Amino acid sequence: MTAETLLLVAGIGGLLTTVYWAKQREMREKYAVFWVLLGLGVFILGAFPVMIYKMASWFQLANSSVVLFFTLIALFLWAFSVTISLSRLYRKTTRLAQEVGLLNKQLSDIKEAREDV
Repeated sequence: MTAETLLLVAGIGGLLTTVYWAKQREMREKYAVFWVLLGLGVFILGAFPVMIYKMASWFQLANSSVVLFFTLIALFLWAFSVTISLSRLYRKTTRLAQEVGLLNKQLSDIKEAREDV
């Protein structure tokens, strides 16, 4: 199997997997868009390997190094966006837990006030 064929298969596999999980509502749309774009990029590199050679000459790298370089950049960007999302969810979860605690305290105060009457 050549590298170009591997890229084609990986791109199609990535696209199909992403579409399946997005349809099942197991993957949020904002992440699905990233994975679809990454799958398309891999597919295009496999379909047009001359692009790999041009990028390799631009960056003065070996052909396989270019693919690895761009893959690592894509994974870094994805990991960074997931970290931001997790941080936002952590803040929201903390805020919700505090609000639930306050509401429980208010509810218990109301119950105590009714019992006293």
